Amino acid sequence: MSKLLSAVFAAVFAAVTASAFVATSAVAQEKKEEQKMEKKSTEKKSTTKKSTKKSTHAKKEKQPVKKEEPKK
Repeated sequence: MSKLLSAVFAAVFAAVTASAFVATSAVAQEKKEEQKMEKKSTEKKSTTKKSTKKSTHAKKEKQPVKKEEPKK
């Protein structure tokens, strides 16, 4: 009887341990996928901001080019 009880106890322990490992790996996989999606959405936002963002650099004013008159 004690051997049967030990076998049942070992089986329950193994099942609980296995389910704990599965649960932690599933959570880790979800976090990994969430980070990928977050990174992609950040990249999309940065590319759309670049196209709509006005240039912060000061525009250089074009100065008229003086042509030298040929010497006579």
